[in-house]
Amino acid sequence: MTRSLAIAVVVLAGALPLLAAPAPAVPDSFVPLAGVADDVTRASYVETFETFTAGPLAGQSGWTGWGANIAVVTDTPISGTKSARHSSDGSGFVGFETVSPASTPAYGITALDVRLSGDGVTYQINLLGDVPTSNDGFYFNTAVQFQTDHTIRVLQSVGSLPVYQNTSGTWAPNSPFQLAVEVLANGTLHVYRNGVSIFTGTEVGFATTGTAGRTKQVLAWTDNAPNFAGQSLTIDNFTNVLSPGPGGCPGDMNCDRAVTVADIDLLVEALSGKTAWSHLPCPWHSADCSGDGQVTFADIDPFVVLLGTTCP
Repeated sequence: MTRSLAIAVVVLAGALPLLAAPAPAVPDSFVPLAGVADDVTRASYVETFETFTAGPLAGQSGWTGWGANIAVVTDTPISGTKSARHSSDGSGFVGFETVSPASTPAYGITALDVRLSGDGVTYQINLLGDVPTSNDGFYFNTAVQFQTDHTIRVLQSVGSLPVYQNTSGTWAPNSPFQLAVEVLANGTLHVYRNGVSIFTGTEVGFATTGTAGRTKQVLAWTDNAPNFAGQSLTIDNFTNVLSPGPGGCPGDMNCDRAVTVADIDLLVEALSGKTAWSHLPCPWHSADCSGDGQVTFADIDPFVVLLGTTCP
């Protein structure tokens, strides 16, 4: 795979197949996010790389990347026995060299464990949304950039212009941490380091088009800085999970932003409990139509009242 082809894959990300992923359990390593309800137990997509073969990451379970620069490694993994690692080749090539599989677009949380080995190479994690641009591409929801001075910057919109903003977060070489980014339907963007909020702003697509992008893919960017070959970005415990709070709409069980007869069967399924809910990224808690924080038969009559309404 040539580097030009790798970039073309990013531009034409909409042509990639969507994963029909099950709803796996959130990894034990997941750090709860401050201010976000703690009932997140199941995710729309999880990858720990434990079942991957050590060696090039490209071609394994839908992941793509630039040759030997990105590999599944067994030496010093962040957790378990394997992690994915990008090692700078010092070529000065700037671009996306690690690309996750495309998943069902959803508002919510994208989290991954991150470790950077040195401070000579700039890395950033980009979240690709599903809001189309005028040139047949898609807006990035945001990008989280790890600066060589150990600060963390975030791409957000100021007015209609995407601008990198400083955060309160920092990073240290060889010290792993959980990075989590939450994108909500109202365009709000939250960034967390080890569960603590380091930034709140506006998602890029929302400021430009009025529609917040639902995250569908993650790409790691690097500058492969000359004279710093071998410095690396290691990632692990990649997790996509719907936000348990603001992301849902009471009665809208199929996430089409309306409460209709199409939601009835799903409401009945939700009465069996959260752990049995198999329709993520649509949230189980949307069945709480009475607003009492529970999903019970008491939600049926309020659901009937909501029929025919649309979500805000």
